[in-house]
This record gives sequence, C-alpha cells and structure tokens, in this order.
Amino acid sequence: MPLPRLVLYPGCNSDTKIDVERIKKSLLDIGLIESHINEGMAYLPGKNFLQLLTFLGCSPNINLHPDEGENYCHIYFGELSKDPLCLGHTSSAKPKCPQCKTVIQDWKKNSLWQDGTSLIQCEKCGAENTLNKLKWRREAGYGIFSIMIYNIHPHEAVPAEQLLLQLEKVTAASWDYCYANNSE
Repeated sequence: MPLPRLVLYPGCNSDTKIDVERIKKSLLDIGLIESHINEGMAYLPGKNFLQLLTFLGCSPNINLHPDEGENYCHIYFGELSKDPLCLGHTSSAKPKCPQCKTVIQDWKKNSLWQDGTSLIQCEKCGAENTLNKLKWRREAGYGIFSIMIYNIHPHEAVPAEQLLLQLEKVTAASWDYCYANNSE
C-alpha cells in the first residue's frame, strides 16, 4: 500500500552532526509538532503546522487528527545512519545523469539501490555516479536522517522557508526535501 509523504533531510557531508532530540525540541518550539504518539518517534501536527508548510492547489483536504480516520498527518523522525540511504521515492521517480542529463530508467535494477553510495553507470555517457548524486527532481531522496510528514501526497505541499531555515540553524547543514509514496 502506498505511503504518501513529504520527506525533509539534511545535506550529507562529513561534518553533519545530527542531534535528534535538539531537532525535536526546535520543531516543538516553532509549532511544527505537538504531542508524540508511538513511543516518541511520531508526532501530531503542531499549532503552526499549516504555516510551516505551503500547500499547493486550491483546497487541500488534510486530516490533522487521528480520531477523524486512519490517513491522518503525522510527523515521524527516522533513524540516523552512517551512510546515505534511500529515504523514499515516488512511483514515477526517473533520475537523470548529472553529467549528460539522460534519464536512468533501470535504477532499481541495481540490487543495492537503497544504498546511496552504490554506483550506477549512465548508459549514454558512461559516467559512474553514486545513487545519491543523481538528479532526482524531488522524486526521491538519499540522506543520513529524515523527518517524514505522512499523508502529504507528492507535490501537494512544500516546506516553508522558515521551516528549512530553522532546521539549518539547529544542525548547521542545509536541508532539502523530496516526495515519496513507496511502501518498501
């Protein structure tokens, strides 16, 4: 079953230090998250949730409360990893080679596609790149940590600049986002 979500993640470099508890406190302070569910890994949207995301389209139908059905928005903090891993992808993800911009059709045929440091070769120009260096156009993301906002469909919302700047301030790393609806 597809699990639609907006995924926020920090840029990866050797200096990136992630303090998950500090990030949670910061997001509580600005009102993105509120009370936790599932032993503290998932949170309900906070009082400023709708101001910290910009919804696209005319009238989004977002369920913010678990008592109004099972497809409610909640924010989940992923686990830290040493190396970049696939944080999620859309069913239509088609990355491009950063050198020649050719679409790489068979990226999931690589048995290690979930490992961002796995190499893949462009069929057109022959360049080898790690999966996390391909041009994903927000259809997938690779990183060492993620914040997933569940039940936000691909291209339904974007993080507000204030949210990304707050995350950057707390971690001293730039943040990006992608969409996902994969279930594996």
